[in-house]
Amino acid sequence: MKKSILFVLSFILFSTSLAQSPVSKGVYSVSGSISYSSSDEEKGNESSLFLFSPSAGYFFFDNIYTGLSLDYVNYTHNKNSTARFGIGPSIRYYFDANETLKPFIGLSYSYLKQDSYLIFNEYALNVGANLFMTNYFAVEGRIDYKLTSYNPSTVYSIGDSVTKTLRILLGVNYFIH
Repeated sequence: MKKSILFVLSFILFSTSLAQSPVSKGVYSVSGSISYSSSDEEKGNESSLFLFSPSAGYFFFDNIYTGLSLDYVNYTHNKNSTARFGIGPSIRYYFDANETLKPFIGLSYSYLKQDSYLIFNEYALNVGANLFMTNYFAVEGRIDYKLTSYNPSTVYSIGDSVTKTLRILLGVNYFIH
């Protein structure tokens, strides 16, 4: 019985020492994030924003992630709703804080289309961290500072063609070794 326990403990220690880091070269990642916000103004105006963004990526180098995401954005203002669909690349650098926490900084771009005539370009700086529950699964918290531009000649509004947004997102990541 002691030999069996010793064998199992030795196997566990040996296999975890050979385990690949979840942010090392050659690892694939499948992830998704979701965000929701709403606001009420004193004048009776109500608005809400729902964002869903699945993505997939690959680590070409240790700690450097490159990915491609799909974006779905639904914006509602005073019961009028519009949807945007988009696609875009991203790149991140992961810091080796410890085994379970991997902070990162990144850049992303999204090309989004609303209806058939309105096109948005979104550029974002991403800062966040992955909290690893296992060597393959992590929960991600992220803050994005985003600049969104559009062609003002296609929009019936007065003002700047660039919107600045700070958003907080929660997501999950699955890493394939």
